[in-house]
Amino acid sequence: MSVKHDSDGWSLQFSDEAVWQTSFDYGVSIITEHIVLRVEKSFEVTISDRTVPIEPGSPSNASEVVALHQLALVSATIRPSGALRVNFSGGATLSVASSDDPWEAFTLDVDGGWKFVSMPGGGLTWWLPEGVDGDVVEFRFNN
Repeated sequence: MSVKHDSDGWSLQFSDEAVWQTSFDYGVSIITEHIVLRVEKSFEVTISDRTVPIEPGSPSNASEVVALHQLALVSATIRPSGALRVNFSGGATLSVASSDDPWEAFTLDVDGGWKFVSMPGGGLTWWLPEGVDGDVVEFRFNN
């Protein structure tokens, strides 16, 4: 994984991070070997130039989330506002707008001590691995 942090937010580049599991309940979880993404507010999934709104807790578009299974996470962009965009192989995307909801819109956990949380009411907070200052160029997972 490579990481860039600047005034526009965080940019994460992944390699070999195929989606192993998707779960759909009052939130949506997307899980790879090293990453867990949990979204708990409305978001959009775009697959094959078709954008579909997803409402966690409502099964009407759960098939669009399941369609991400076995795709690879390519990159994620996390804005200071708390907005998130995840790019998958094949051009699929998942987009979460910043939130004014009274709960976290998403949590992105990455092995090694990385955690990004969209704050209630908007904004972003994060935790980094011990000894990392946020200007990381490259990070390798310990398998």
